[in-house]
Amino acid sequence: MAVGECPECNGVISEHALICPHCGLPKEKAEELLEAKERERAEREAKWKEYDAEMMAEARRYCREGGSGLGLHPPDDPVRRTLQPYIDRIDEEYVKSREGYYDDEGNWHAPTNQVRSRREREDEKKRKEEAEWESSGRAAKN
Repeated sequence: MAVGECPECNGVISEHALICPHCGLPKEKAEELLEAKERERAEREAKWKEYDAEMMAEARRYCREGGSGLGLHPPDDPVRRTLQPYIDRIDEEYVKSREGYYDDEGNWHAPTNQVRSRREREDEKKRKEEAEWESSGRAAKN
């Protein structure tokens, strides 16, 4: 027998019950209330994600203006105190991009400077191969 919770009184009720034995709330009304609560939760989550993205953008602007570690913004600056959690996330992202990191699934992500170096090595290898091909083509013509 599955047990649920009444959205009105938070009492424990059976899923087969037609009304809550504690407060008398009909099952249909309970389902409507649960759906409304779920919609509210989804809306709050969407607003929070939007707010979070806006705050990250603001923190990036703030860091570009004065830098998070340059001391141009004093630690007691109210804007800095508000943005500090976001500045910390930016710093963490920067460290990850420079040092590499393992994600939640345990996959290794190489530092971006190593990725660039690998690309540069591949480009250099291509240039050498093209130069060798051109020189061997010229040698064959002579």
